[in-house]
Amino acid sequence: MATFLFQMALINCLLLIAMSTSTALPIPAIEAVPVVAAYSRYHTSAENHDDVLTEFSKQTITHRKSNARGVRFDMMRRPSSCAEMPMLDSESRSLHFACALDRSSRRQRFLYQKMSSTNFIRSVTEDRVGFPPEHQLPSLGHNETLPGQTDNESYEFPESAGYGEFLVPIYLGTPPQKAVVIIDTGSDLTWIQSEPCRACFEQADPIFDPSKSSTYNKIACSSSACADLLGTQTCSAAANCIYAYGYGDGSVTRGYFSKETITATDTAGEEVKVDLFEFGASVYNTGTFGDTGGEGILGLGQGPVSMPSQLGSVLGNKFSYCLVDWLSAGSETSTMYFGDAAVPSGEVQYTPIVPNADHPTYYYIAVQGISVGGSLLDIDQSVYEIDSGGSGGTIIDSGTTITYLQQEVFNALVAAYTSQVRYPTTTSATGLDLCFNTRGTGSPVFPAMTIHLDGVHLELPTANTFISLETNIICLAFASALDFPIAIFGNIQQQNFDIVYDLDNMRIGFAPADCASL
Repeated sequence: MATFLFQMALINCLLLIAMSTSTALPIPAIEAVPVVAAYSRYHTSAENHDDVLTEFSKQTITHRKSNARGVRFDMMRRPSSCAEMPMLDSESRSLHFACALDRSSRRQRFLYQKMSSTNFIRSVTEDRVGFPPEHQLPSLGHNETLPGQTDNESYEFPESAGYGEFLVPIYLGTPPQKAVVIIDTGSDLTWIQSEPCRACFEQADPIFDPSKSSTYNKIACSSSACADLLGTQTCSAAANCIYAYGYGDGSVTRGYFSKETITATDTAGEEVKVDLFEFGASVYNTGTFGDTGGEGILGLGQGPVSMPSQLGSVLGNKFSYCLVDWLSAGSETSTMYFGDAAVPSGEVQYTPIVPNADHPTYYYIAVQGISVGGSLLDIDQSVYEIDSGGSGGTIIDSGTTITYLQQEVFNALVAAYTSQVRYPTTTSATGLDLCFNTRGTGSPVFPAMTIHLDGVHLELPTANTFISLETNIICLAFASALDFPIAIFGNIQQQNFDIVYDLDNMRIGFAPADCASL
């Protein structure tokens, strides 16, 4: 009897061990895939999984394929309207970052509300353009006028303008006319201010004048191009395609969907002209656009009217950008390539673009987990995924400064760093949630972060994870998405990666690069 009881007790003990073992693994093991570490100019200790320069991260991309087709643009970080001084000391850096953080918060709301809005961009007939009567505009030719909005008509627009962070010059028309525009991976339409324009904000360059171009043409509302832009055709065959694009902070742009010749410089230094480029000639622009330093928007989304989609048939259906350090010298510029030249000559590791039929413009990536100091956060993988209603998931966005994570993920990230970092926590004027006081430390060391994507592990050095703006204070450059159901992979985390959007193969590639040298 005693032997039987001992055997039963042993069996029960083994069952308990098995049960505890099974519940101790709430998340699947991360797949063994290639690791890509962002280039970093800063070298720190290799102890305890701390931020280090791996051999792979030292193999930076310094050139493109010399025989590949493509065009190059130099990108400038947009000026800060609330901090005009250069980032020379901790006070000025904090002001600049406060501006960028405020814009990121606004952009987060903008992207989510844009996804939620059915009236964000729409077509209107010539007699229902939606311009207030007091802003009726002069003729665009052929005696066309744009009458006012009816009293019972309303628009539901996102809460804020949510502009991006980087500017690039483009040249439209014959002869070419320059416009400096903000790049935006979260929109498709490229638009610039255009004459005749009574309701326009001030800009450094002359406003684009269609009457001075021999290649300008308006697009008919009955055309397939108008349907590509708006998803519907609601005006007569004789009408021109007119869009209304607005934001809940009061910013509004409206104008004619048009075709024009765009001129750029290829990788060999030769002039390249692309005819019949579709863009928005905005003749009515009010609100906060004038605070951006830009003269319009360059749409880099996945839609058929976006810049990559239109240039794809001519140059190759790819584009890339390489963002310099956020705190780099003002003379250092980031670069952007379109066409086959977007793919660098070095090794590139790819992750699939995750399709989302509910929000086809955005570039979704499949996050499978996050590690800090080599330890995987205890988060079920479903938290990172797009749900059956099209909500959730993670988009990669050039126009958002920091990364926003789902609340549950962000809380776990903060807990991981708090437990692994030996410096005391403190508060910061930046408003970021987790900051450390590094007073008395010559060269602060932090555990490395790895973002586990489908097909590639991204190792982020300290420069891509933390930001130092105040003396002896270093803050985690991440925030909670709060109630917003989408995570955003921001541009601080993207810096010093050469990021390739290969749209033919629906994938995004990452390669370490000293972006300031490209």
